[in-house]
Amino acid sequence: LYTERLNIFTLLAENFPRNPHCLAHLARFCALEREEYQIAKKYIDKALQIREEERQQHHHHMAASFDEGNDAESQHADSPLNRIYNMKGCIYQAEMSSIIGRLGNATTFRENTDVNEVITEAVALAISASAAFAKCREYYKKGHEDSFGYVPDIKLR
Repeated sequence: LYTERLNIFTLLAENFPRNPHCLAHLARFCALEREEYQIAKKYIDKALQIREEERQQHHHHMAASFDEGNDAESQHADSPLNRIYNMKGCIYQAEMSSIIGRLGNATTFRENTDVNEVITEAVALAISASAAFAKCREYYKKGHEDSFGYVPDIKLR
């Protein structure tokens, strides 16, 4: 099942390489189902880059026909970026949990494990996750579910 799902996500990303949604979902799958965090980060960052480029192109085209009825908050809202940053936070959160889990697991914990190093790495990942959740909240669309970027951030803390 996981191999089939990976094949589907990979095929979608290969056939639609400029689709940030395909890349983001592949990233989330790599992190949450396969614990391939570096690969996941590569895909999620690419998804964010593509979406930011789309956003820049859209704003460039819309600048000539700016509707004064749209407030700054509406102009900044971006549901895809909201979701992709949420996924990015979840990827960092999953990696942090995996690292912390090694400390409590007799098969992965070694006597020569530097606990301070593991904790330092986990804290850095937690900070990155929290930053991604904060970015997620920046792109809320007024009237949409406000808890989306807060709940995982609260669980993280």
